[in-house]
Amino acid sequence: MSTAVERLIAAVAAGEADGMFPPVAEPGPDGVLMLSRYPGGPQDAEHLAELLRRPRLDPLVRMLSDLDEWCEARALEYDDAILAPGVLRASNAALFGPLVTEVFTACVLGESADLAEYAATRLEQQQRMLDEFLDRLSRDRLSAWPTDLRFGGGVEELALAGDETHNGGKRVLRVTMRGGGRLAYKPRPVAGEVLFLATSGSHQASSVFRMLNRLPPVSGDVTLPIMAAWRGKGSDRNEYSWQEWIEPPHQWATIRTSGEYGLAATRLTATEARKFWNRAGSLAGAAFAFGIADLMAGNVLAGRRAATDPPMFYPVDLEVCFTDTARLADTGLLAGPDTGHHHGGIEDEARWCALEGPRAVFHTGRDGSLDLRVRQQPWGRTESRNVVTDKQNRVGYAGHLTNFLRGMFDVWTLLSAYRDTVERFLMRHVDGEAMRVVRKPTAEYVRELERRLRGAAPESGDFQADELEQLRRWDVPYFVHRAPTSPDPADLEEPPRWSDRTRNFDMTSLGVAIRDAVEHVRARLTTEYLSDERHGVQVFLADTDIGQVSFDWPRRRQRMTYSWDAHTTRLRVRDLAEEPDQLPRVRDRLLRIDDIDSRLRAPWADGGFTDASLEDKLLRLTTSAMDWLENVVDHYGWPTAALVGADASNAACRLLQHATGPSDFQYRCLALLRRAADDGLAPGHQVAFLTDTLRVNSDRPQLYGTKFYEKDGRLEPLPIEEPDTVDDRRRRMGMPSLSAYTTAMRRRFPLPTLER
Repeated sequence: MSTAVERLIAAVAAGEADGMFPPVAEPGPDGVLMLSRYPGGPQDAEHLAELLRRPRLDPLVRMLSDLDEWCEARALEYDDAILAPGVLRASNAALFGPLVTEVFTACVLGESADLAEYAATRLEQQQRMLDEFLDRLSRDRLSAWPTDLRFGGGVEELALAGDETHNGGKRVLRVTMRGGGRLAYKPRPVAGEVLFLATSGSHQASSVFRMLNRLPPVSGDVTLPIMAAWRGKGSDRNEYSWQEWIEPPHQWATIRTSGEYGLAATRLTATEARKFWNRAGSLAGAAFAFGIADLMAGNVLAGRRAATDPPMFYPVDLEVCFTDTARLADTGLLAGPDTGHHHGGIEDEARWCALEGPRAVFHTGRDGSLDLRVRQQPWGRTESRNVVTDKQNRVGYAGHLTNFLRGMFDVWTLLSAYRDTVERFLMRHVDGEAMRVVRKPTAEYVRELERRLRGAAPESGDFQADELEQLRRWDVPYFVHRAPTSPDPADLEEPPRWSDRTRNFDMTSLGVAIRDAVEHVRARLTTEYLSDERHGVQVFLADTDIGQVSFDWPRRRQRMTYSWDAHTTRLRVRDLAEEPDQLPRVRDRLLRIDDIDSRLRAPWADGGFTDASLEDKLLRLTTSAMDWLENVVDHYGWPTAALVGADASNAACRLLQHATGPSDFQYRCLALLRRAADDGLAPGHQVAFLTDTLRVNSDRPQLYGTKFYEKDGRLEPLPIEEPDTVDDRRRRMGMPSLSAYTTAMRRRFPLPTLER
């Protein structure tokens, strides 16, 4: 056994090798596997030593010896001002644990005959990456480095971040400086963080988000996340970047427990949550606008930059931008139906499962021995940077929907108003930028790599030649395009279309994202109607796939209303009526409409509903009146008796029942009526009559028995849902029994003059 292996086994025996081998798993809540511990102690050390003596582990043993020699040689080349002693040590689990674990797993479980070549290739790739990193670090600290003292001194710690490799075995490095600051070193040609998020400084240009933050607000304040992010110096400066490491916020707490397990995440006060979700909405709107994608869990994190900063969502892996984001889920912030997982960048449930996890885990036998198996169950987590809750344990933005939507609206008005400014900025800064193109979900590539490790025949028919080339290097295929000022589709397989993005910054285009944001949390909302006077937002959800959101824009004296159904999204712009003396006019007009309606409807009913001329007049009256009533409701809410008097309020209710649409507005008014009735501001019978009208109009059974038809010369209630309990429902609405009501209806409307 080599000296390097002996040292590693001794570290395991002493319990000092956490992360150098796969974890030991145990059953956790909701069917996940949880981390029990890492191999450690004399018994585990003996078991691992026995494994490492087997011939199939020879590739790992040779790799460990070569790694040990390389570390000793490289450590001598860098003094303490660059690299702290012990960082380049083969037993440094944070730096070399992922490599050792990967090769160990392949040797134990793999069936490939090329394991020796595989282990040598992986080691050579990591050595080359670290050599490149150390050269760039030494060069950049002299000329391209922030003056913040946190980033001063030499490197105190190095850790590999991420499971997959790309571009020849490269991975992101987490770099901890002696001054306490942490950085991400990203060995890749794309630098979306620099383009979108970078703060100002002598070593970097201003970014898109910083530019937007500095513009005068248009409809409300906008704060997008920014961070220290910059490129290095030299001819290879466009092949890598540095980025500030975003730390967890102070508002970190255990938000869920199950037995001995706890899940930690960000928990905010009500005030903090309102601000957080408003800014998260602005980020979502900006990501949708600029075509920023792949912002799934792990790529956007709740955190802070400095101790005094409020928490925000920070995109820490902004590689894919200027894509066609036709739906909000295309950004990755929401887990759409096509993603295959429920871990969007903004998670809406505190789940125990994680998006990723180790390929294989140890299980402990009855005799205490370790048995390595490919993981079949979801991996569990004990913390999440993508789950954000409040003191009321409301996860995600559903409990703060109006704040989230206002953030989306305010960033969109900013982009619309300053479209030319944004266009000029992109023309100056995007030309020649590298952008990642995602051909397939990472999981497909990972499955293919596992097939290759098992010695299975490659599924080459599903991959193109350049994908196969990278898979042969054991990389997750990674593709990049540079963006010319005027992309030529003939030159690029999947050309970035950044120059088209600003054309979408019109107010109509926002409607799809607004609808998607609402529909994503619809099932978690406890009411059909939300009104946020402070932020000037109203949300109404009429029925499945029907809803609308209104935004007040006082500076322009406008109300922008986005409405949608299953097929169409619409935008309506109205003036904000601010004169308080309009209510008497509203009352008078409601009474006039009701009077005209009754004078036309009575002879139409007496004639058996056959007079086409009267029918046409009624249709024109109700159509015009409904359009006017919608404007009234937009400004004042439902015209209750307290606002316009009981007679006028009843007239408004009758108008809704007589109208044939628009149904989304009728359902919105029904929600307002229910809320008013709950508050004692409207009689229950108004809710009952309108509910039954809308149900009958959509061929559904009524709930309260207010609608009748002729059957065998007698008036009978139309079909009723759960008729045995109808009187209970009527009683709750302050109405008489169905039997008494039916008798009264038959006396009041002797056949055939029945208005149905």
